[in-house]
Amino acid sequence: MTGSDESPITESRAQVVWTELTGIRESVAFRTSKRCRDFLEYVVEHTLNGPADSLKERSIGVELFQLPPDFDAGQHTIVRVTANEVRKKLAQHYLTGNGQPHPVRIELPPGSYRAEFKWETPAPPEEPPAPAALQEPARRPWRMIAE
Repeated sequence: MTGSDESPITESRAQVVWTELTGIRESVAFRTSKRCRDFLEYVVEHTLNGPADSLKERSIGVELFQLPPDFDAGQHTIVRVTANEVRKKLAQHYLTGNGQPHPVRIELPPGSYRAEFKWETPAPPEEPPAPAALQEPARRPWRMIAE
C-alpha cells in the first residue's frame, strides 16, 4: 500500500482513507453519480491493495465498466470521461467541505488513474513568548554627542 510519497500506508492510515472515501461518496458532489462513486472506490481500492501497474485505462474499462478486452479506447471514452468527472467532483467536494476537517485528501492527478493521498499535517504549536530575561533589551534612541 502506498501513498503519494510512495511510502507504505499503515493499516491505521488505510482506515482513515476508507473513512474519507465514505464521506466523499455521501457528499453532495458525488451523491447523484453512481458511476463516479464506483470509479473513485475502484481506484482507491486498487491504489491501496493492487499492484502499482493495475490501474490502466484498459483494465478499468474491462473490470469496472464491463467493456470487452479488445475495446477501442478511441471509441469508448468512458474511462477518461469518468476520471475527469471524478477530478471535478473531488475539487468541488473539498472546496465546499462545510468546514469539516479532512485528515487526508484523496486526489486523482491528471494523466493518472492512481489515487493519491495528501495527508494533513497538524499545525506546529505556537511558540510561547520568550521569558523577559531572554528578550533583547530595549534599545535607547540615538543621540548625537556634541564635541
